[in-house]
Amino acid sequence: MLKRAPHPPLLQRLWGSMPPLLPIGAGIIEISFLTLYFFPNHQRQALPFVFHMTLAFSGYAVGLAAILRSTSKLPSKTLTFVLGASFLFRLTLLGIDPIFDDDLHRYIWDGRVSSHGMNPYLYAPEAPELEDLQDENYDLVSFKNIPTIYPPLMQWIFRGSQLLAPSSQLFLKFLAMSFDLALIATLLLLLKDLQTPLIWILAYSWNPLPIKEFTNSGHLDSVVLFLMFFSLWLVLRKRFLLAHFLIGLSVLAKLFSVITLPLTLIWAALHSKLKLFSAALVLFITLMAGYLPFLEAGYKLFAGLQIYLQYWVFNPGPFWVIERLLKILGLSHPTTTRSICGLIVMSILAWESWATVRQPARLLKSVFHCLGALVLFSPAVQPWYVCWLIPFFVFYPRLPWIVFSGLVSLSYLFYLNFTDVAWVRASEYGIPVILMAFDIYWKKNPYRSVTLKQGKEYLQ
Repeated sequence: MLKRAPHPPLLQRLWGSMPPLLPIGAGIIEISFLTLYFFPNHQRQALPFVFHMTLAFSGYAVGLAAILRSTSKLPSKTLTFVLGASFLFRLTLLGIDPIFDDDLHRYIWDGRVSSHGMNPYLYAPEAPELEDLQDENYDLVSFKNIPTIYPPLMQWIFRGSQLLAPSSQLFLKFLAMSFDLALIATLLLLLKDLQTPLIWILAYSWNPLPIKEFTNSGHLDSVVLFLMFFSLWLVLRKRFLLAHFLIGLSVLAKLFSVITLPLTLIWAALHSKLKLFSAALVLFITLMAGYLPFLEAGYKLFAGLQIYLQYWVFNPGPFWVIERLLKILGLSHPTTTRSICGLIVMSILAWESWATVRQPARLLKSVFHCLGALVLFSPAVQPWYVCWLIPFFVFYPRLPWIVFSGLVSLSYLFYLNFTDVAWVRASEYGIPVILMAFDIYWKKNPYRSVTLKQGKEYLQ
């Protein structure tokens, strides 16, 4: 008589050949987020919050280690598990009030101003012209003496949010999370086209920083990143008109994406002068159309942004080092350090543009380097600015950058006494620099990058 084969153990039936470290890493991340519900005053407790983010990042590291150690092709259920866990993490943080962040109140205020037919670039919140709009949210708005810094597309999003769900933080957070999920889908499209294992989506989707900054704090940088990466995908597919329309929208959402323009226009120029002209024309029309409804503000269109760029300093890295050196040399001036850092960023952009001309297949890497320079040399390195770089980890998971994305959460220790903590900045920037030195020296570093198999069809 034939004996029936024994059933495999329950865990084996659930996970199959999935790396066992993956569910362990996911469990650590989920526990770190769930326990935030038990700290109702977490907005005023910097140390517990940083501990939670450190714990979540350790789970992320376990997940990365699991896919790095996998020597065989992973089953399809592994990708399903990774994406399902990514959604669960975001859903968990959606219900928690924003932690150490009040930007949502400004979003709601700008939307309220726009929905009443007022131009948010003309008046600061404390302006007498807006006195009738003041409600319970007004007292929570920061920098009431400064007009809005957010570009036109954001203003339309704020206005739409106010019309659909008046003064709802939850709706804005849901919107930020939705665009974050759309970004994950776009990264999967890019990974597929570049013939890179889709499992590397974990490098972005499990990173705790964008989960916190987008889903919990409601920062709408996820809108910009989705538009930017979708446009890069279209550029690689040589659909330049739609790509530059979307790039124009991304600039109208937040201006940092303007740094991609020289690189994408180079790609259009490499195919034909007509494609370059058409792409540039679409871009110009998109930008003009975006600003047209607000032109009555005149020079005030950028007044709030100018104040931010000129005076705001938070958690700086190389900017702080350059500023201290200039003080030692007796060359310090309010604009000198900003000018030097600006020149450095522009020099890197020029170099990467030239490199893209010579080697078009490095488009994504060039955008990564330029955005990395923009973040590092900024006088204000807010944690959500580092989220601009994390989507690139799915293509270039360099250990120094990954560690930096974890250490930047230490900047929240500023809220202990509302002062800079010296060892925080030394750790946040010093450890990645040391790792970068090892990364350059140790050529066989398995974390160095994922091998991308860019097809020649993109260059033809």
